[in-house]
Amino acid sequence: MRLLNEDRLLMVFPEGARGTAKLFVERYSLVRFGTGFMRLALQTKTPIVPFGFLGGGEALPTVANLEKVGRLLGAPYLPVTPYLFPVPLPVRMEVHYGEPCCPPGPATRTTTSSWTSERREGEHRAPDRARAKELRGHMKVLVTGISGKVGQLVCRELLAAGHQVAGIDRRPWKGAPEGVVVHRATSASAPPKTPSAPNTRTR
Repeated sequence: MRLLNEDRLLMVFPEGARGTAKLFVERYSLVRFGTGFMRLALQTKTPIVPFGFLGGGEALPTVANLEKVGRLLGAPYLPVTPYLFPVPLPVRMEVHYGEPCCPPGPATRTTTSSWTSERREGEHRAPDRARAKELRGHMKVLVTGISGKVGQLVCRELLAAGHQVAGIDRRPWKGAPEGVVVHRATSASAPPKTPSAPNTRTR
């Protein structure tokens, strides 16, 4: 509130931590907004500038969230990607800004809940539909270590989302789902040793 009273900018993500836990297939959906940002705007008479951020779901294509493992690490969850490690990919990202708006008062629970629900629906429809349709296409994913427990979990999540999956592993996967091709990984053979020259002495 101090920043707003000083006419400074304040960025708020109304989805909170729940917004970061969305899976790849949910990347264009929005969870329920909190109402704290609206109460701040009403109390300080500050206009709200809505914006949409596109590309985060492609940068970190999450197929599952491991909550128990995340709690052990002190986080709400541990995201699992098709390449297993939660490392962002270099993808194109876009930011879309909307018109500034002022929420109606007073800041009652009914008013704030109704207004935030309307804004959420509006922001959900705001991104360019052609761009959304383009990015929503199914992927062809190669999963390394597919025969392990985590690899099988990732594979099933991707299949449920309609993606094509292939895998690579040193171990065979007995009972692999139909349509999943598992390539056998073999360690590269060691290069032949060069015979050493005979040890001769010259007197």
